[in-house]
Amino acid sequence: MAEPGKLARTMRIDLIPDTPAEPTTGRKRIIMATPTNRHKRIHPSAVKGKESDTRYQKLLQSVYDAVLISDMDGKIVDANIRAVDFLNFTREELCSISVFDIITGSDASLIQTLLENLKNERFTLIQAYCVRNDGSYFPSEIAVNKLDFDQPYLCFFLRDITLRRQAEEMLKTEHNAIQNSGNGIAVVDLQHHFEYVNPALASMWGFNSTEEIIGQDLGMLFSDKQAINQMAETVMGGQQIWTGEMQAAHNGDGGSFDVQVSAALNRNTDGESVGMVLSFVDISDTMEIRDENGPL
Repeated sequence: MAEPGKLARTMRIDLIPDTPAEPTTGRKRIIMATPTNRHKRIHPSAVKGKESDTRYQKLLQSVYDAVLISDMDGKIVDANIRAVDFLNFTREELCSISVFDIITGSDASLIQTLLENLKNERFTLIQAYCVRNDGSYFPSEIAVNKLDFDQPYLCFFLRDITLRRQAEEMLKTEHNAIQNSGNGIAVVDLQHHFEYVNPALASMWGFNSTEEIIGQDLGMLFSDKQAINQMAETVMGGQQIWTGEMQAAHNGDGGSFDVQVSAALNRNTDGESVGMVLSFVDISDTMEIRDENGPL
């Protein structure tokens, strides 16, 4: 039985860093169990009666995730149709191999870790690559729990997270691009308070770190507070992109410099307005040339 206060906790095992060493295309060599060790699917007697077995099978086949059920040694004894579709094995082939043939980077030590954790937790999450019958791989999130029938079994729920990982990688790429951009980038909420700024913005205004700006008002960066309000009204009210030149105030030294500002509406996943995204370019040198030579 789970210890008090631990029911909401989830142990996570990350096998994703063990990137598959085998080619991602071509057939993977599967070691088939010998006939004497071959495991059949869970027998109806294990679930105590024909009616219970029918319910068990209906539940197993209706689960959205691919499901593999193994004994305590990791040998697969049952699988649902989703697993057959996901992994491109027949059910008979799945029931003649081990979960170690499916989950890359796993071995008997994984079972021991799972059993130890499941003494106190309802389930454990694993992130790992899974291998299909044709040798191709996909990143997966696997939830594991323990089933107690006439004997204990482990139940593995496999979910393909390829699209999620692609989205995460794209977000990382975009974040790195923004962090390393030469332009100042900021995100403000509906009250014009900074939620995010990149290092270039902090450097442009003479701050030592981005943390000094987070939570502050956008107006602190500019000499003309009225211009900020007009820009915000244009973006938030008319839902238009605003571009213009403003005079910025240096941090603490009383000086000023010219910046070109671009502001656009920021929306959440529901399409609701949640603030603005702003980009800043220091145009002081351009303005000095313009002042010396007159309008271009």
